[in-house]
Amino acid sequence: MKRILTACVLVLASAQAIAEPAWVEWSKTSKIAWYVDANSVRRSGTDGVAMWVKYVLPVPDAEHQNAKASVIHLDYRCGAPFVGIDSMAIYDGNGRLILTNEQFSKVSAPPGSVYEDMMDGGCKVAYRKQ
Repeated sequence: MKRILTACVLVLASAQAIAEPAWVEWSKTSKIAWYVDANSVRRSGTDGVAMWVKYVLPVPDAEHQNAKASVIHLDYRCGAPFVGIDSMAIYDGNGRLILTNEQFSKVSAPPGSVYEDMMDGGCKVAYRKQ
């Protein structure tokens, strides 16, 4: 019984380690840096992908409660002209949470946009794992 319990604890510990975010820089300009959590890229439905992304501004945005970073969960139908945002958390320059939103919304993902670029990359990764 003790061995079974030990094995269960090790499996749970391993699963938690795998779930840790692996932020990979996706795009960076002088105004914003975008990151994708490589461990979160998953298939969504039959033709989509979901993943966590974040952006970080070089300086807090004084016009928006000193927002500095946002962590966003995206859901995308591969090839669609929009991306769905399932949830979002915005943080100030001190790392304090200043806003959350869990209402689904659609955002345009026109050709050449960072959203289209990230999601197309996510689709290639998610469907390559077959």
